[in-house]
Amino acid sequence: MDVTPSSMIPKKSHIISFSLKKKTIWIISGVVILILILALILGFIIFGGSKDNKKNDDQAANQNVQNTQSLSTIPPSFTPVANTKGDPNSTDPKQKGLALSDGQCEGMGSTKLTHAPMNIKDVSTIQPMGAVVGGHVTPIDHEYYYQANQNAPKDTYPVYADGDGLITIIEDDFDGVKEAWRLTIAHSCTFLSIYNLLTSVTPEIKAKLAANYPKSASITVKIPVKAGDLLGYVGGQSLDYQLADTTTQLKGFLNPIAYNNREPWKVNTVRPLDYFTESVKSEVLTKYIKTVEPRDGKIDYDVDGQAIGTWFVQGTNGYAGSDSHSTTTPYYVGHLSLAPDSIDPSGMIFSIGDFKGQPTQFAVKNIDFTKITPTSGIVKIELFQRSYITSAGATWTGQYATGIKLSSGPSQATALIQMTDNQIMKVEVFSGKTPAQVTGFTSAAKIYNRGQDAHLIINNGN
Repeated sequence: MDVTPSSMIPKKSHIISFSLKKKTIWIISGVVILILILALILGFIIFGGSKDNKKNDDQAANQNVQNTQSLSTIPPSFTPVANTKGDPNSTDPKQKGLALSDGQCEGMGSTKLTHAPMNIKDVSTIQPMGAVVGGHVTPIDHEYYYQANQNAPKDTYPVYADGDGLITIIEDDFDGVKEAWRLTIAHSCTFLSIYNLLTSVTPEIKAKLAANYPKSASITVKIPVKAGDLLGYVGGQSLDYQLADTTTQLKGFLNPIAYNNREPWKVNTVRPLDYFTESVKSEVLTKYIKTVEPRDGKIDYDVDGQAIGTWFVQGTNGYAGSDSHSTTTPYYVGHLSLAPDSIDPSGMIFSIGDFKGQPTQFAVKNIDFTKITPTSGIVKIELFQRSYITSAGATWTGQYATGIKLSSGPSQATALIQMTDNQIMKVEVFSGKTPAQVTGFTSAAKIYNRGQDAHLIINNGN
C-alpha cells in the first residue's frame, strides 16, 4: 500500500487558495475575452463604416467628375457644375468671361465664326447695333436679323450655331403666351455669342432641362455645339444676335460699372463682321441696311466733358435703374441718350426714358452733341417726330432698302440741357412747346450723370 507522506498532502487552506486563484483566472480571462469581443465589434463598426464612407466619398467624387462632362452624359439638372462664377465687374478677361458664362466656359481667345446665325435666304434685313427704340432708350448692343416673311408663324426659320463652343446659359423668357428663348454660347472664356428671341429650341437642347425648368430664369448648362448645328427656330419677328469679347472693353463707356450691374456683356460688345470668316461676311453684308462704316454699328459714344453719349438720372444706379429687377418702375425710366442715328449717323437722336410717362425717341436738327460742353451754358434743342425715308423718297417700312435717311416730322417738344460738370448734366423736356416758348428750367428739371454713382447689384442673379 502506498503511503503518502503527510508533507505531500495539501492542506485545506491550500486547496481553498488554489480554487480562489482558479476562479480569479477564469474571471479575468472572461473579462479579457469580452473586451476583445467588444473591441472587434467596435473596430468593425469603425473600419466598416469608414469603408462605406469612403465608398460614398468615391461616389460623390465620381459624380463631381461626371458633372464636369457634357450634359449629354448626365441627367438634367439646374445645378451648375463646380467652378468659379467669375466677377462681372472685373477687368480681367477670364474673370469677366466666367461671369458671362456662369462659370461654364473653357479656354481663352477668340476664333473666326464659320456659320451665319441664319440662312441668308431666310433673312430680309440685318439692322445694325446702336438703334434706340421704345424701352431701348440707350443704343442697343445687338443686331436684328429680320425674317423674309415678317408675318411668318413661330418656328418657321432655322437658327444655327455660328461656331464651336458650349451653350452655357439658357433662358425661356415665357410671357404666358409665347416663348422667347435666349442662349449664350461660350466659344471660350473670353469670346461669347448671345442669341435671343428664338421661338423654340431643338428637342435635344430642351431635353437637357428638367420638365419643370423655371421660366424667365437663367438656367446653367454645358451643352457642346459645333458650327452649323441647329439651335432652334424663329418666327416672323427678329432674331437678336450679338458677340462679346472680354479682351476688348469699349472706350465710349466712361463708367463700366454703370452697365455691369445689369448687362455686364455690354461693355465688351464687339462687331460681328470683325469675327466672321470672309465667306460668311460677304453673305451677311448683302442684307445690311446701313451703308456707311461701321456697317454693323456702334453703341458707345461717351466723351468726358461733352454731351454726346449715355446718361442716367442721378441716384438711379446707372443702367440697372434700381437694386431690384422686380421693381414696378422700368429700369430704363432714368435713361437718356444723345447719339447719332444707328442707320443714318449724319442725323442725331434724342432718346429719353420718360416723356409723358413713356420712353420716346426724337430727331433733332442742326445739333452736334459733341459741341455741347460745360462752357456752353443752357442749350435749347427742338425735338421732332422721327421717321425714315429711302433713296426713292418713300417712307421706310422696315423691309430691305438702300440709302435710308433719318427724316424729321412735326415738332413735339423742346429740351433744355446744361452741362454743369464734365459728367453732370441738367435736363428738362417741355412737351408741345417750341424753343421760343421756353425761358428756363423749372423745379421739374432732373440731374443726370454718367453712372459714376452706380454699384453692382447684390443677390439678384447678376
